[in-house]
Amino acid sequence: MYVDDLDRCPSDRVVELLEAVHLLLAFDLFVVVVGVDPRWLLHSLQAKFSAFQTEPGKSTSAEAGWGTTPQDYLEKIFQIPFSLRRMESTGFSKLMQRLLPESVGQPIPSSPSTGAATTLANSSPSAASTPESQLSGAPQSLVPVANITAVSDANTVVPPGTDRRLNQESLNIRAWETDYASQLAAFIPTPRGAKRFTNIYRLLKAPLDPDELSIFEGTASSPGEFRAPMLLLAILTGFPYLSVALFGAIRDQNPLSFSPSAFFSNIAAQSIAGPDIQKLQNCLNPLVKAGLAESGEAFVRWIPKVARFSFYTSRITELNT
Repeated sequence: MYVDDLDRCPSDRVVELLEAVHLLLAFDLFVVVVGVDPRWLLHSLQAKFSAFQTEPGKSTSAEAGWGTTPQDYLEKIFQIPFSLRRMESTGFSKLMQRLLPESVGQPIPSSPSTGAATTLANSSPSAASTPESQLSGAPQSLVPVANITAVSDANTVVPPGTDRRLNQESLNIRAWETDYASQLAAFIPTPRGAKRFTNIYRLLKAPLDPDELSIFEGTASSPGEFRAPMLLLAILTGFPYLSVALFGAIRDQNPLSFSPSAFFSNIAAQSIAGPDIQKLQNCLNPLVKAGLAESGEAFVRWIPKVARFSFYTSRITELNT
């Protein structure tokens, strides 16, 4: 029996399921494999049982050693705890090849209800879920999407009743986009984060018209400004807490004089602080050393668009914050 997503359950349900697993293991018929974030297991046990909570007055080592811990509880259930390793750059690169494969030249069937392009119209903003099969590989056929208001830029919403025709070329991925994404492994530690990164990147690119798309993509020898939103999105994926202050600082820069290389070479000097600030700086250093060719104007312009795809940085889209 396989148990997944246990770390999305309430603490009481986690403990109940652990108790059920313990009973099942009394029968030779069952082998139980549980995939879970161990931090949530420990938290749930501490929240459920007072015996696992720190008691005041236990100051001596002998008294502390007599107490029970969540580790003691789990060892009676799980015979073999096994921790998966963090993705390395090679594995991340392979994942980017799968999630952002080059798709230029592949035919994309048009929606039968709109002819040459898919139309988004007559609705209000809401959260939407796109099937993974349409976002994890080559673009699939398009269908009209309901409950989405088309957006032409960060601050301009197409009025209800107005059709926004999507440029289907913007759904393609170029080889140099995939190559650059593969260089961002240090920012994105998990496959789940990598999938979210690629899905959002496709959503950022999808609304571009042909003129915008040419500037965005560039060429293999001279890549376009896509590197700016892609780097911002990688930072947002791996460092959501720091992104609030970081994105705000970039948003407030003068687009004409902003130097991404100078800014990212020492982000602590920008009055940005946090427990992971040095970790983020270490992720940025190789990119800064290689040279950030994209313009400061591109970074400033893409900040409000990228910031919308986060629970933390959505406040950056407010002009007066």
